[in-house]
Amino acid sequence: MDSYEFIWLTVARSQQWVEHETDCVSIYWATAWINTSGIPGYTFKNMITIASQKWSGWGPLATPKVNFSPPASQVNVKESTSFYLGISINGYGVSGQVASGTTTWDLYPTYIFYTASGTAALNAPVSSGTL
Repeated sequence: MDSYEFIWLTVARSQQWVEHETDCVSIYWATAWINTSGIPGYTFKNMITIASQKWSGWGPLATPKVNFSPPASQVNVKESTSFYLGISINGYGVSGQVASGTTTWDLYPTYIFYTASGTAALNAPVSSGTL
């Protein structure tokens, strides 16, 4: 999960998930999805890549199940969100990207290795681990 905070207030959030089926020897399918939310003025460009197949869109994004035939021994999944803020007053305004959040998932039959990172003017967290 990635969030963009400004002055200790969470102004936008991206929640990123991945799911896959395995028999502890092989991976049969994978899917992923991203939910986003924020205070008024924020919009989100989401992208998901599963084993070189790509999807993108503005707002929440979900992929279909990607089947692996023959079954795979390792699959890479990448999810990213770009956070944009737009302000308009009396027909005049500014807009632009203010942050981004990315999670990479390395799926294996018996575990998942992930790296989550974010960038923003005041906040650049990075974490990784094994599930």
